[in-house]
Amino acid sequence: MQHRDVKEGDIHVIHDLKFMNIEERDAYEPKAEDLDKICLVVEPYGFFALQSVEPKKWSALSTVTVSLEDFEVYTKEQINTLLSKKIEAYNISSSEFKCGYTRNGKEVFGIEVDCGALPNNAIKSIPIPSYNANYNYWVDTTNSYSKTSNKNSIIPIPYVANQPYHVGIDITNGNIRIIPYSDRTVFTETKITLNYTKE
Repeated sequence: MQHRDVKEGDIHVIHDLKFMNIEERDAYEPKAEDLDKICLVVEPYGFFALQSVEPKKWSALSTVTVSLEDFEVYTKEQINTLLSKKIEAYNISSSEFKCGYTRNGKEVFGIEVDCGALPNNAIKSIPIPSYNANYNYWVDTTNSYSKTSNKNSIIPIPYVANQPYHVGIDITNGNIRIIPYSDRTVFTETKITLNYTKE
C-alpha cells in the first residue's frame, strides 16, 4: 500500500507533521488537504489526528479517553469514613462477625472458638460463647483446624481418617464436642469456626 504523501522508495513514518509542543501544534494553520493527517507532538509525547479544519480540532490517537468527570473524587476523611463503615458491616464484636451471605433468606453470622488442645481419647466439650438456643448453628469445616505447637502439622476439623486418627465434631446442648479416637494431645491449638443464622 502506498501512502498518499510518500513517494515510492521514500521512508514511511506514521506521522505527517511534527511539532515540539502542543502550542506549536495549535499555532499551525491546517489546509483542507491536511484533514485526517497525523502529527507527532514531542512534549508531552503523543500522536494526534486532524479531525476537522474549521473549527480546527486535533484528536489524540488513543484507545482510552479519561476525564476527571468519569470519576468520583473523595477526600481522605471521606475515604476513612467509608472504610470504617465497611469494617463495621462485617465486625460486630471481637467474637461475632458477619459472613456476607444469606442462608434460607437469613443473614449468616460466624464465630471462631478457641478450643485449646485436642483431647486424649476422650470427648472434649467447649461451651459456645453467647450461645442462643434459638439460633441455627453448624460447623464451618473450611475454617476449622488444629495444629501442633511447632506448626509442623495442621489438620482440618473434623479430620476424616482411618481410626485411630479420626477426629469427629458435633454441636450438642450449646457445646462444641470434639471426639478423638486416640491420644491427639500433640495438637495443641484448635480453632473451630461456627456459622449460624438468628431466628
